[in-house]
Order: sequence, then C-alpha cells, then structure tokens
Amino acid sequence: QSTGIGILWVDQTTSTPTDRLGFERINPISLGTMAGTTLLIAYFVFLNDRDTKVRVMMSGIMALSLILVYLAASRGPIVSLFGTIAFAALVNRRAAISLSLGILAFIAAVIFSVVDLSGLATTLRFDVAGSDVNSTSRLDYIAEAYDAFLQSPVYGRVFELPISGGWPHNYFVEVLMSTGLIGMAIFLVPVTRGLFESARIFKIGGSIGAVLFIQN
Repeated sequence: QSTGIGILWVDQTTSTPTDRLGFERINPISLGTMAGTTLLIAYFVFLNDRDTKVRVMMSGIMALSLILVYLAASRGPIVSLFGTIAFAALVNRRAAISLSLGILAFIAAVIFSVVDLSGLATTLRFDVAGSDVNSTSRLDYIAEAYDAFLQSPVYGRVFELPISGGWPHNYFVEVLMSTGLIGMAIFLVPVTRGLFESARIFKIGGSIGAVLFIQN
C-alpha cells in the first residue's frame, strides 16, 4: 500500500527495524544524502547567523533532517555527514566547539540512556557493515576494478567493470581502473585544490559549495 507524502509516494513496507524509508522516485541513499546536505547547510547557517529566530528555525531543520537521515538508514550518507562536520571542525574553531559539545551530549546519552542503543546500530545497519550483501558485493567490485587496473596501470584499461559491468562505487578506484596512474595524477590536482579551498571557506564560515564538495 502506498501513501502520498507531498508529491512523492512512500512504499509502506516497513515490517522490521532494519527496513529503510524508501520513496518511489528517491532511493534511501539519495534520501539520506539530501537530508545530510540539508542538515549541514542548516548547521553552518546556525553557526554564522546570530539572529535568534534564524537559529531556532535552523535547529528545527537540523532536527527534522537528522530524523530523515535516521529513517533512510543509509551508511554512506551518514559517514559523509559526520566526516564533513569533522573536516569543518578541524579548520573552524566555532565548528569544533559545537562538534565537541555534540559528542559530549552523545556520550552522556549513552551513559544515562534507558534505551537499548544497540537497536540504533541495527536500524542504521552499522552492526552488519562489512558482512551484509551490499558491503561484500562492493568489496568484490573494488577488487575486480583493482585487478583491471593492474593489467594496465599506466594508462588504465576499461571504463566499466570487465566482469560484473557497472562501476566499483569508489571514485579513486574507478579513476585508476579507467585512466591509470596518469589519469589519477590529473584527477588529484582539482581534488587537492578543492580540499584546500574548502578548508579556506570553512575557516570563514563555510558555504554550500564547500559543504557539497566535502560531503561528496
């Protein structure tokens, strides 16, 4: 049975805690990434805007976005989300302070919680990371791509996995497989420049462009 939410349709098939929220046109990974992006933008607006009304609004948006990240239960967007916040904290003192307070709040919740927090890892599928079908299949894809790279390490060999088809779900491995060490050297130039530029932008408060670059 499907129920309309806005202009989207949600397939109501959640029968176990490990089922993820899925839309007809947006899969859980895209949904989690979208929610993570919204949360990050709201986070930096909160840090840089001193208007109380704006901060209250951003707090609400962050809470709703975090709930959506939880419901989507996709590991990749969650890792990207917290990796981006951690990167910002390394170069922005205000972000570091807020991140530290968040970590302390989480530790306090773990210590004093009466809820079984192991259920959270189950819902977000971190308890099976590395052993479930999605994890093992992607590791197989990466291994296949690496083998293809070794057959032509300088110039690359193929633009899709030679046996499985498709791509290895990893930018760097895919560049090595497709264009070899020469392509990787060229690819690392804009990536490295983007990292330094994002760090510079994060120091002065962050922007959507820097957030999206690091998140992805």
